[in-house]
Amino acid sequence: MPTNRRKRTRGQQGLDYWKLEQLTEGHSYLLARAGYYPKGALGGCNHWTEDQWEDWRQQVETDWHRYGHQVLAWWYGETEQFTAMFDQYERKRDPNKEPWALREFGLPKE
Repeated sequence: MPTNRRKRTRGQQGLDYWKLEQLTEGHSYLLARAGYYPKGALGGCNHWTEDQWEDWRQQVETDWHRYGHQVLAWWYGETEQFTAMFDQYERKRDPNKEPWALREFGLPKE
């Protein structure tokens, strides 16, 4: 019986709940390997090195510039694109404040 022996690599998965949470709220925590997580980190963020913090920040900033316009449209109620992710947090977005990534990195570049 034939067997497929090609190695599969997982591509960009887009924004999941945890990544959207981190972009909007700025949390660097979370469960191990959930959301943005630096390469080589073995424990929680209390054990990250400066290089791992920089890696985390770079991942967040990259995705902010990639998805920021979509996140802002959702945040300000122009679309319901991410509402299903936050079904239990119906009022997660707040048009009276800015998402963390907007305050941290400015307007998205892409």
